[in-house]
Amino acid sequence: MSRPSDLALKTLNSQLSEVEQLIADKQTLMDGEPRSFAYELSLTSLLSLKYQLLKEKQDLLGELGYEELDVRLHGDTVATGMAAIKTVSLVLTTIQTLISEIAQAVGKGIGSRGKLTNEVLDTTQLRLHQIYEGPVGFKLLSPKHQLELYPQNDTMHESLVILFDLLDASDNPDVILRYAKEIGSRTFNTLIEFVDTLKENDLELTLHWQSFYKKQRQWAGTKTRLTELSEALSEIEELEVSQEELDGLILEASAIKGTFKFNISETGEIIAGTFNEAIREQIADVYDKRPIKGYFEKTVLRAMKSQKTRTFWVLQHLE
Repeated sequence: MSRPSDLALKTLNSQLSEVEQLIADKQTLMDGEPRSFAYELSLTSLLSLKYQLLKEKQDLLGELGYEELDVRLHGDTVATGMAAIKTVSLVLTTIQTLISEIAQAVGKGIGSRGKLTNEVLDTTQLRLHQIYEGPVGFKLLSPKHQLELYPQNDTMHESLVILFDLLDASDNPDVILRYAKEIGSRTFNTLIEFVDTLKENDLELTLHWQSFYKKQRQWAGTKTRLTELSEALSEIEELEVSQEELDGLILEASAIKGTFKFNISETGEIIAGTFNEAIREQIADVYDKRPIKGYFEKTVLRAMKSQKTRTFWVLQHLE
């Protein structure tokens, strides 16, 4: 690879320094007014600019990388080091579907349904890089991508975090409850299908993830853990889905995270949730200023065994 232009690199480093100073100044202002939605919007813009400059710098330096996912199959049906193409295809396809569906929910909102977008497919489509023998396995790579300013802003990275959190949650109904609504019923059912596919084909599976951010996680899907996870997933039930029209005041709102806290006028209760991207600017206009009428979707889920419940609020629009 040819040496990057010293002048171009110097210019980018100078621009990054200026933006970082602006970010530091803005954060200082926010310390004085921690609930300023306007400052958050401005900071979001600066962080986006810093990310774009980092991308340009990494393009120049060639600092590109992958998310690596190792998939290993175990069991009598693959003991000889060979596996039926139909079985392998089903396992790998379901893993791919899980990651892409989670990414769509993360990037487009928890109510996202319908066909996976080209944007999601472009950023999550795994590539077969290597085939292992005994045990049967595969190394899969994400599309080449650049280091994000924060890993949580990287849809592929965040999707894998959620996937491993769910796989590890056979004894943690709180995690399953939290993600059941966040990823949506379609993705939740795909996860159940993934576990059932392994059980029906008498397979165990090991997943190892090497992140571009040097993070590593591993999940051993033994028969015992698959049974436990299957039981835990089947425990989640939907108690209530309703549309609520409430008067009150938005107490807190995050332009970066898309979250809010809302004080209901009639009862004084404070609820928290997420808001639709389409009303971001509206929230900036009314945040902590005047009462509003909000239109919410309320969903209540319950883990049947523990009887723990979780309520999700989505602010869809406001007046």
